[in-house]
Amino acid sequence: MTKFAPALATALIAACGIALAVLAGHTESFGRLVSWSDDVQQRLTARPLGFRRAVVFDIDAETMRRLEHQLGVWPYKRDIYALVTNWLWRSGAHAVVFDIPFYEERTGDRAFAAALTSRTVLAAIPLSYPLERESGLVERSRAQGLQVAGIDPRLLHSTGLALPRAEFTPAGGARVGVAAAATPGIEGRVALLHESQGEVLPDLALAALLAASGWPQVSVAGGKLAAGNWRWPVTDAGEVFLRYPSNAGDLPVLPFYRLALAAAGVPEYASLAREVRGRTVFIGRTPAVPADRVHTPFGPRAGLHHAALATEMLAQGRVSRPEAPLVDALLFALALALPLCAVARGARARGRDHLAAAAGTLVLPAVAGIGLFAAGQVSHWALAFLAGLLVQCLGAAWWRFGMRLGIPALSSRIGEDASIRARPPRDVAAAEPAADASVVVHVDPVVRHLVPRYLELCRKDVTEMRSALEAGNLESIRGTGHKLKGSGGSFGFDDVTRIGAAVEAAAKAADSAGLKELIEELARYLERVRPVLD
Repeated sequence: MTKFAPALATALIAACGIALAVLAGHTESFGRLVSWSDDVQQRLTARPLGFRRAVVFDIDAETMRRLEHQLGVWPYKRDIYALVTNWLWRSGAHAVVFDIPFYEERTGDRAFAAALTSRTVLAAIPLSYPLERESGLVERSRAQGLQVAGIDPRLLHSTGLALPRAEFTPAGGARVGVAAAATPGIEGRVALLHESQGEVLPDLALAALLAASGWPQVSVAGGKLAAGNWRWPVTDAGEVFLRYPSNAGDLPVLPFYRLALAAAGVPEYASLAREVRGRTVFIGRTPAVPADRVHTPFGPRAGLHHAALATEMLAQGRVSRPEAPLVDALLFALALALPLCAVARGARARGRDHLAAAAGTLVLPAVAGIGLFAAGQVSHWALAFLAGLLVQCLGAAWWRFGMRLGIPALSSRIGEDASIRARPPRDVAAAEPAADASVVVHVDPVVRHLVPRYLELCRKDVTEMRSALEAGNLESIRGTGHKLKGSGGSFGFDDVTRIGAAVEAAAKAADSAGLKELIEELARYLERVRPVLD
C-alpha cells in the first residue's frame, strides 16, 4: 500500500490547492487583483485605433457658460435639440445618439419629436428601480424592445430603466439604447443586450451601430452575436470583451456649443459639417452625473465618451473571445505541472526542486495568459496562477514537515518510489567505488542536523543484520532492507536506498550468500561516506 502514498499525497494537495483557489476567487481582494491584472494585459497588448465613425459633442462647463445668454441654464429646452438634429441630418450624419435623459416633459418636445427618425437613439437610463410605475411602462418597453433570435432574455442583465417619453419612441421614430452599460474593471466586459420588463434592449453602443445601418436583424448562435455584416463573440449573457486602443484619448470630443452655433447658422462654425458627415454623432453632458464613469485600462471615462469609444471598437472588431473551458483547463495544467512534479518526488525532492517549481508557477501562467489575450482569447489565467501557487505552498509545506519529522518509518512510507527496483545481488559489487575512495554525498540543509543520527542507526542496522544472518532470521533482514530502501533517499543517500532494495529482494529469495555481500557492501559504504552541506 505504501507505494501509492506519493500519488495519494499529490492528488490530495492538487485538490486542496484548486479548492482553495476557487474559494479565494470569490473574494473582493482577488477581484481587485484580477481587475489590476486585466488592466495590465490590456495596456501591454493595446494597439492604436483609427477613429472613423464616432464624434462626441459634450455639453461641458465651457458650453454652459457660452450658451447661458442664448439658452439659459441647463437643462435646455428641447427645441435646441430639434435644431441641432435637423442640422445634423442636413449635414450628412449617419446617426444621432443622445445620452441625455428625456423622460420628463419640457418645452420644445413637439419640435424635437418631429426631428427624430429611426436613425436616432435615445438613452434609457439604468436605475435601481423604474422611474415610472404606471401600467404603460410594460407596453412602452415592449414597443421599444429589440427582436433577437436565439437569445433567452432570462440570461441577460436585468435592470430597471428610465425610458424616454412615449412621444419620442416609437411614435417619434427614435429607438432606445441602455446607457452606462459597461461592467467596470473586468477585462473590458460590456453587456450588449439587456432585459427590462421581459424585453431585450441593446446597449447604447450597439444601438448606435444598428441605427446607422438601418436596424438589421440581430441573432445569437454559436457563441456569436450577428447584426448585419458584424459578428462578435459573446457570452451566454450577451457580453462582449472589448480590446481598448492605446490611443483612446484621440476620440474626437468637441464642445456642444460649436454644434449649437453651427446649427444656428453662425458662419464661423459652418465648417463643422465636415466633422459630422458620414459619422455617428453622440450628444450628452458628462458633468450631469458625476458617478457616470466607466473604468478602462487607460483611466476612467465618462459614460458618454465610453459609448462612442465602444462603438468604434465594435465597428472595427476590437473584441476578444470569451473564456473557453478547454483553454482554462490547459492553463490549470500548466500552472500545476511543476508543483505537482515536485510533490510527486516526495521525500526524494530537494529544496532546489521546489524553488524551480515556484519560479515556473510564477512565470508560466502569467506569460501564457497574456499571450492568449494578445491572440484575442480571454482566460482565467489569474485563477490558474493562484491555484498553482497554492499547490506549490502546500507541497513545500508537506515536504518540509516530512523532512523535519525525521522518523525513518514515516520517511519509508512517504518516500518510497515504485520505480526503484532491486539489482541482482551479485551485480552490486561491480558498482562499488574503489576501496580507499571517499563517497561524497550532498546533504540538503533542511535535514543536515538529522544525518549523523541517521548514519548511526544505519551502522546499527548492519550489526543487527549480521547477527540475524548468522541466526537465519531472513524475515528480520527483509524488514530492515525495506526500511533502508525507503529512508535512504529521504536524507540524500541514494546508495542506501539501492542496497536496501537489494537486501529486501535477496532476503525474499533466501539468498544468504548475496545477503552477506550486500551487508558488507553497506558497511563499507557507511565507513567511506562523507556528508557535505548542499
